[in-house]
Amino acid sequence: MEQADATDLAQAAAGTSATADTGEMRALLGRLLLRLGRYGEAESVLTATRSREGGPALVTVRLAEVNFTTGRTEEGLELCREVLRNTGSQGPPSAPNLMAAGLAARYLELSHEANAFLGAATRVDSEYLDAFVAWGRLFLDKHNRAEATGIFEDALKIDAGYPPALIGLAEALAEKQPLPAEAVVRKALAINPSLMEGRHFLAGLHLTDEAYDEAIGQLDQALEVNPESPGTHALLAAAHHGQGREAEFEAARQRVLDINPSYGRLYEIIASHLTRRYRFRESVEMGRRAIETDPALWSAYAGLGISLTRVGEMDEARRMLEQAFDRDPFDTRTYNTLELLDSFEDFETRESGPFILKIHRDEDAVYGELALDLLEEAHRTIAPRYGFTPNGPVLVEMLPDNDDFMVRIAGVPGTGGLLGVCFGEVVVANSPRARPKGTFNWGQTLWHEYIHVTHLQQTRNRIPRWLAEGIAVYETRLARPEWDMDLEAEFVEAAVQGELLAVSELNRGFTRPKSRNQIVLSYYQASIVVEYIVDTFGFEAVRHMLDLYNRNRTTAEVVREVTGRSMEDFDRAFVDYTEKRIAGLRRVLQFKPPRDEKPSMAELEAMAADHPESFYAHLMLGQALHMQQRYEEAIAPLERARTLYANYTHAGNPHALLAEIYLEQGNTEAAMEVLEALTAVDEDDFESCMTLAGLYAGKGRRGDALRILERAVMIDPFDAGIRKMRAGLYEQDGRPDLAVPEYEAVLAVETTDRVQAQYDLARAYLAAGRKDDARKAALKALEAAPG
Repeated sequence: MEQADATDLAQAAAGTSATADTGEMRALLGRLLLRLGRYGEAESVLTATRSREGGPALVTVRLAEVNFTTGRTEEGLELCREVLRNTGSQGPPSAPNLMAAGLAARYLELSHEANAFLGAATRVDSEYLDAFVAWGRLFLDKHNRAEATGIFEDALKIDAGYPPALIGLAEALAEKQPLPAEAVVRKALAINPSLMEGRHFLAGLHLTDEAYDEAIGQLDQALEVNPESPGTHALLAAAHHGQGREAEFEAARQRVLDINPSYGRLYEIIASHLTRRYRFRESVEMGRRAIETDPALWSAYAGLGISLTRVGEMDEARRMLEQAFDRDPFDTRTYNTLELLDSFEDFETRESGPFILKIHRDEDAVYGELALDLLEEAHRTIAPRYGFTPNGPVLVEMLPDNDDFMVRIAGVPGTGGLLGVCFGEVVVANSPRARPKGTFNWGQTLWHEYIHVTHLQQTRNRIPRWLAEGIAVYETRLARPEWDMDLEAEFVEAAVQGELLAVSELNRGFTRPKSRNQIVLSYYQASIVVEYIVDTFGFEAVRHMLDLYNRNRTTAEVVREVTGRSMEDFDRAFVDYTEKRIAGLRRVLQFKPPRDEKPSMAELEAMAADHPESFYAHLMLGQALHMQQRYEEAIAPLERARTLYANYTHAGNPHALLAEIYLEQGNTEAAMEVLEALTAVDEDDFESCMTLAGLYAGKGRRGDALRILERAVMIDPFDAGIRKMRAGLYEQDGRPDLAVPEYEAVLAVETTDRVQAQYDLARAYLAAGRKDDARKAALKALEAAPG
């Protein structure tokens, strides 16, 4: 325990002669007293040691740290300058003196000098663990987690159980490997339960999960070690703020400022946790208070700048980000975001109703009008249902590059699984060109994100993640059945295996998932929770829940008031609902042939005969027969499979195979029926939509063809074939006004026959009564024509 260590060290130091070794021991004693919150004692010990001739530089740095902790920043910086002035004046540099110089340079924001000194300290003494930890933390400060990870791992090769190195490694891993990071922290705490950084780390995880009582429990343990830690009290303030406990929040806030009046980190910590809960307006307020409290807290400028972009205040965001980057050019989030803001010069803006659409100028003519029409349809559908009026304009940004999208939402490029994000007043989404064709449905994404606009604003962004995503998936499914998530089979399997999270723990499926599959499944499970609430308590229960969250109630309180049940009873009731809901499909999916075996045709036929209710047995038999081109024989098992489970849309699904067979046989009516069934449950099967639309058009069923093409254009509006077909059908229907934007889109994407595209557009303009536009288009066609 650190308390015992400090007592023992004090006794040892008191009984030792005033040698250089004693000076180093007293530096360690001062550091321990600092960590225990005994700041006056730490200052006395360190000041007395410094007054002796030859006191080590590390004593001066530790005294500077006492000053930093208690809010005397300029005094601490002056001590650091003194260390650097005296570096090299005391003979050959020792590892402790080099580390002291490195720490002093770090505090003075001299990053390159700090790196040189700390690296040298580890070379002078290759087993000096504290130098490795200080060096690793320098790289963490400068956002280089990869380099920091390597340095902490080097320290752990010397001592695999050194807690400060374990905590440093966990912090370096946390962003990309949260579960291994948590395991490392727990290992460190098992070695030293008094390690405050470990308690802070776990408290931060609990705050992200909105598990406030668990967070406070960790912080209470930290306070037993150091009751005067401003960092601990700041996290406690964040927990109370999250709970809406104003009196407790104010007490914790004041305690921090009593210890350190210039501790801007107090507000930065609160702002960070508000950001994770999408409460950006409040995060902005806290970010401003952080800067007011500590004008040199450059990380707060960066955080504030990014939060400002998420509420659409771009001019102030740029000012904050530029100031942050000027002082910390190592922060890639800041640099990337500034670059992205510069790129917005290439975007057009459209406005309609409550929406401001920002779209790249190369894409505007292709789907800008479609996007606004869809957003307004979503607003007309959802807003009355929830009694929603937007607080102001809703900014929607469509980004054509997925790396730019990731920078917009996370500060760094990458792949990621998200297609859109709603910040409450701002929606950011991948444009249809940001991902390969057939991998997502941009219309589904916009609809989903607009639903987030409603409940985030209605609850002042206080809705828990599981309910927010549950409502969005549920409402999107109601709007367009084909936009549902294709996860019924996975949901059934998870329920059977006992892998579904309790509703009380469902937030963890988003904030700390065990795998990518758990994230995706949590979206679907959350929608089933909403379905359960609506089926059991009525739709008004959902609206009531939103109202209660707006009044800052906890989830347990909301569930109790709306359902009359405790959280535990609600969890059990949802399990019962799930069991009843999946009973039929569970029976159908129960038998699953071994994946690692390739049964013979005779074995497949036997399995289908022995398991007449098995979807997989009939599907596998049908797939095998189809592969051997025994089409007539394949029809029966494939038809049986799709009867048993109609919503299966993965590769090799029975609908797609049957369509192929029926088209091969010339049975277009049967092909249209199975393709209709497939496109009604699969949101991104572009090819099936195009095939079906072509079949309908060939039969003269223009209305059905246009209905299916509407699905197709939500997958890829850049396909010239779709837009030409839509335009032609509108012309045949005598609706040239609707044909015009389709031909305009063709002209924007056509690369081979632009003369024909201009001619078609001119003809549509003329039919729509737009003679001047028709004349201009016709002239452009003539100018572009060869010869």
